[in-house]
Amino acid sequence: PEHIRAIVVLSDGADTESNIGLQTVLNQISVNEGGDATKIFTIGYGSDADVNILTQIAETTGVRFYQGDPATIREVYEAIATFF
Repeated sequence: PEHIRAIVVLSDGADTESNIGLQTVLNQISVNEGGDATKIFTIGYGSDADVNILTQIAETTGVRFYQGDPATIREVYEAIATFF
C-alpha cells in the first residue's frame, strides 16, 4: 500500500490494433480508483500525437499527460520520477 503502482506509456496515441474503444479503456482503468490504484502516465511522442486521447487516459488515473520530443524527453521522465 505504501508504493505507487504506475505505468509510463510513450505513444502517439493512435490505436491501430485493438478491438475496443477509448471509452471501454477509460471504464476499465477508472475501476481501480483510490490511493493504491495504478497510475498511467502518458507521454505524447511526435508532432502528430493524439493529445486528447493520451490526456484522457492519464487524467482518468489521477495523473497528467506530458508532451515529449528528443529535446525534452529527459525532463519529462524526471518530472514523472518526482511521483515516486
